Amino acid sequence: MQAISPQADTFWLDFLHAREKSRILLLPELFPEPLATEDELFDLVLQVNKRHVPTPDDSKFKVYINHKLVTADILKAAPAKPDGSFHAYARRLETEMGAKQYLFFLEDIHRYSVPIWLRACKMLKQLFAHTGLPASHATVELFAGKYTRTSGGVHRELCSNFQYVVHGDKTMKVWDPDVFDPSQCYLKRPNGEQYLPDDAAQGKEHLGDAVTARPTQTMYWPARYWHTGESPEFTISLTIALYMENNMADTTLELLRERLMQRSAMNRVSYSLPFTDRPFGENGAALPLNPHTPAYEAIQQEIRSGDLRECLEDAWYKRASALGFEWTPYPLEEKPALQSGSSVVMQAPAGIFHRPTAGGTRVFANGYCLDTSLSQAEVRSLIDLLGTGERVTLRKILPSLQGSNGSLEERRRLIEELAKLNAVQISNTEDIS
Repeated sequence: MQAISPQADTFWLDFLHAREKSRILLLPELFPEPLATEDELFDLVLQVNKRHVPTPDDSKFKVYINHKLVTADILKAAPAKPDGSFHAYARRLETEMGAKQYLFFLEDIHRYSVPIWLRACKMLKQLFAHTGLPASHATVELFAGKYTRTSGGVHRELCSNFQYVVHGDKTMKVWDPDVFDPSQCYLKRPNGEQYLPDDAAQGKEHLGDAVTARPTQTMYWPARYWHTGESPEFTISLTIALYMENNMADTTLELLRERLMQRSAMNRVSYSLPFTDRPFGENGAALPLNPHTPAYEAIQQEIRSGDLRECLEDAWYKRASALGFEWTPYPLEEKPALQSGSSVVMQAPAGIFHRPTAGGTRVFANGYCLDTSLSQAEVRSLIDLLGTGERVTLRKILPSLQGSNGSLEERRRLIEELAKLNAVQISNTEDIS
């Protein structure tokens, strides 16, 4: 185990060098401001409860009590508004549900909080400047509970992990990929997760490293390393999981498959659709045997049209604008309106991307895309104006253009749409010169 300080100018280079030699790293002050607070996360969970109805097989929303997955009345076992706090929630589990050990898990929590997502992206943007974007995806996960081991036992995934401790002292135990025999796993999920029996680590504790992190500290361990968490007292932590590896060919073929599914001709030949990782079953696997079938002809048309190239380009822009996150914060329910005294500031962490289209320009921000009739030059000038990082007044944003008044209205509409996607922030409370 090694601890490195984020204060050094060469921090990320030191980090990348150190991770090659250590099973787990302790990063005492990776985030200059808290990634999240207890109250912030509790309010966030209540929002999720309103928006998301968990099911027994839900992979993103789980509650374990005494190491058993809750499959009935899941929301009853989750934090609720009457609890008022995570600590009151923990007391309820202990007194009303007989919980001696428990874990509440929520994936993609950043979708419900723009501030948490922006804080995570601020750190990741520095990292990705050295590593590139995740080839697969990134996500933020919440762990809250009290347990002697992670529910499910010693396990590993295909993601690298930054775990930030919000409350309590949390210990992670990490082993090299070759310490355990994967054939012993009692559970192997399609996403690459593998779980070992409870007694797998007995006699092998000395082969791994253990690190304890306190609030505001972060632990890092690489993909494919076996690990388990220990929280003998109640803890709250956030994990930023980075799935850095993926097969570009698989991504391309899956995109082609999605486009083929949209063609009416494919409805009659779904059994012959290509490019799935399931060799048999309802989705099929093989390329069509007969080149004169509708399936084969649809593939030829798709490749010839040039649309596939544009779809691949759009997919890259979406991923780049989202800093590799598969999901980004939900758009605002109501579109903010520009007023005469409005000011606007850019907050898209990766910036705003754009490319020309037949009818104008396609704009990409925070993993979303929208079309505008503005020319790419107009869009570029607008983004350059907002890209200074400072608030800009409406009268600077909407100057006289060479085009018609329609361009002014379209520029206004584009800014409001970007605000709905959390890419820019509109303020109507101050007038900046």
